[in-house]
Amino acid sequence: MIYIKDYHSLNSLVAQHSSNTIQPVLDSLRGKTVTVFVEGGGASGNGFTGILIEVFSDRVTLITKLPNCNMHNCRNGGNRSCGNLLGTRTVIMIDVICAVIYSER
Repeated sequence: MIYIKDYHSLNSLVAQHSSNTIQPVLDSLRGKTVTVFVEGGGASGNGFTGILIEVFSDRVTLITKLPNCNMHNCRNGGNRSCGNLLGTRTVIMIDVICAVIYSER
């Protein structure tokens, strides 16, 4: 039995356990396309969709936009507008994640 003295203690307990239980789930989704929803408004309310590439104890990293160029031309110096060949990386702190959507396929 756990005695919780106030609302702040309850929130702390929930946050402690929720961040511990989501990390193994995120680890199993590495390399898959996911949509991550966070506690926030504005543009972040649409979630972040991308390929989950890194999972740490406090944050995850998604590739949210792939480069739009011909890889052969980039290697041979034919296209200087390729930019970052890794795409756009989005880093999300685990403690603000409220939902993760993914396909079981």
